[in-house]
This record gives sequence, structure tokens and C-alpha cells, in this order.
Amino acid sequence: MSTGYKSSWFNLNWITLVVNAIGLTVFNGVSYLITESVGLNSPIMITAPATILWFAIYLKQGLMVVPENEFRVVERFGQYYRCVGGGLRLLCLPGIIDGVAKNGGTGDHKWHRIDLYKDEKDNLIDFVDGSAAVKIQVWYRIMKSADAAARSVYVVKDTENRIEEIVDGEVRPILQKLSLDEAGKTLDEIGKQVIGEVKESLEEMGIELDTKKGVILTDIVLSDDVVKIRQEMLKGEREAQKQLALGGGYVGAILAIVRAAKADGHEISFEEATEIYQTQRGLETIATKPGDLNFVSSGMSGVLVSLGVGSKEATASPKPNPKKEGKETKPEPAEGSEGGKK
Repeated sequence: MSTGYKSSWFNLNWITLVVNAIGLTVFNGVSYLITESVGLNSPIMITAPATILWFAIYLKQGLMVVPENEFRVVERFGQYYRCVGGGLRLLCLPGIIDGVAKNGGTGDHKWHRIDLYKDEKDNLIDFVDGSAAVKIQVWYRIMKSADAAARSVYVVKDTENRIEEIVDGEVRPILQKLSLDEAGKTLDEIGKQVIGEVKESLEEMGIELDTKKGVILTDIVLSDDVVKIRQEMLKGEREAQKQLALGGGYVGAILAIVRAAKADGHEISFEEATEIYQTQRGLETIATKPGDLNFVSSGMSGVLVSLGVGSKEATASPKPNPKKEGKETKPEPAEGSEGGKK
């Protein structure tokens, strides 16, 4: 196979010479018989029309124009003969001697895109923490040489399908070693890695990838179930951060009480400062409550619990009714507790 496109539009070789010699002989012989039958014996009257007619038929059948950036793979007697690039080209009696290869013989050197897994929505990739569909674009073209053009025709029958198999064989093992989050953060790096891995295999087919966007992992498509689970996890993380920040605020307020007391010349423990803080919060909360409230508790700590501020168990209830169903009743306070009204 040649290593480059031939620039000449006419490829002169012994078969071409033999074909034209036979053609001219046949046409001139027929012309001679015709002229003899009508009584003309001039050599010019015999050879000129026959020669012109032969070359007119030969050129009409064999001439073709190949568009710029395209190629034709020419076969002679069914076997590879040569590749021709853009321009005016001449074949030797197409259909009899020369012909364009039927499987991929007409091609170009333009960039083409394959959407990997486009028609295979159920073709999921198993990541470390779940399965998901991946959108991948592959940008390729046939290399600009006659040799590469011929390989693209004769090495494989279905070029695009083979490219998909090669790229999938490289990208899938890489993704299977990563979590969904890790893969999502390194899509560009994975694409570049795959380009380097598949380069040699594709060159054997006469194919090259775009060095910058040859393999693009555009997206990881999560299933509805996975999306729901991740949303719940995200919600839980936000709530945990909120509680952590809230707890930090409480601790900061208590430590501020300790520092303030120390500045006034009083030493108090963290527990004492906590009690002061909770008492203040309780008073502020009570001030926001409308109407009268009765609390059954052992002190301010129990009141705080009833308000949802403290940490001990107690209950808040409406003001008790001393009479029920005609009988006088009294509330039974817990052991060591006292009732109070604010």
C-alpha cells in the first residue's frame, strides 16, 4: 500500500497501456470494415474517428472528481490497487477493471463524533458506590494518508463499532475503580488518559483521535433512586452541620459567662455557668409565651425542660381544674417537686 496520495490524475501502467491498445485496435478494425464496405480507402478516414470515439468512451467512463479532504479506495480486479485523494481522477474502465471499494471505499478525513452508549440506556457502569450511566463523546477521523485510508477499509468491517469497543474497554475499568464523586471530579483527566491508552489500537485501523477532545466524558447520569439517597444524605449532613454550629454557639456563650465572672473577680465552674445560661434562656423564653402557664417541676431546671430548653424530664400543662365531675381533686406533684404560677 502506498504511503501517500498520488498527485497525478492519470496513472499510467502496463494494464492501462494494454487496455488502450486493445481498445484502439478493435475500434480501428471496426472502422476499417465500415469504410471498406462503403468504398473509402483514406487512412485518416479510418483511424481518426475510431481513435476519438475510443478515448471519448474511455474518459467518460473513467473520469471522476473527488472532493477536497475526501478519498477513494480503488480496487483492480477486486483487489486493492491504490487510494486517490481530492481532485480529478481517472479509472481504467470502471466496473470491468477498476472500481471503488464497496465497503468504505468512499471516505473523508473530517472529524466525526460517536456518542458512546447513546442507544444503550441500560448499559450502566459499576462504580465503587453504585451503578450509573455515563455519557461519552469520541471524536475521530481517518488519518491523512493513503495507507491509513486503506487500513480503515480493510482492517475492520464496522469502523465505528470497533472504535466504541476499544474506548469502552479502556474507560470502563478506570471508572470501576472510582466512586461516583471521584469520577465526577476527574472526568477531564480520565478522558485524556483514555486517549493515550487507545492511540496505538486505533492507528492500526487508520484512525486518530482529536488530541484535545478525542474522548470527552460529559456527564454521569444517576438513577432516580441514587439521586434520592444522595439528597437524603446531603440533607442529613446539612442538619448535622447546623447542630454542630448551634452547639458551638451554646458552648461559646457559657465560656463567655465564665470569662465575665472571672473579670469581675468571681471564679465559677463550667457547670455553674451552664446553669446561669439555661436560667437566662428560660426567662427569655417565658417572656415570649402568651397567657398563664403552670409548671410542675423541681425548680427552674424543670421549667427549662418543659420549655424545651433544659435536659431534664418535666411536663408543662394547662392550669389544673380543682373540680372534676363534681369531686375536688388536687394535682399530685412529683417527689420533691413544687408547683408555681407565673
